[in-house]
Amino acid sequence: SGDGASGLRCESCGMSVQIGPWCDHCTDAAGNLQPLQERMEDMCRFMMQRDSSLTRTAALAATRRYLARMPAWAGRPELEA
Repeated sequence: SGDGASGLRCESCGMSVQIGPWCDHCTDAAGNLQPLQERMEDMCRFMMQRDSSLTRTAALAATRRYLARMPAWAGRPELEA
């Protein structure tokens, strides 16, 4: 069975998870969901590494749009830009 065979997805970023609502990338050492600002920064950096043509402004806008659709962040006013 491959990674994510359970079909569970992180409610913060959408990655496959084996158990619980969040993946290891979205939680702190105690297993708590990281603050939204921290997740946005990490995801923005990840997007810019994956696509070197993205500006920080474009990556941040794309990150906002993506996170706004995720259950963990739904309805957060910081994402309504």
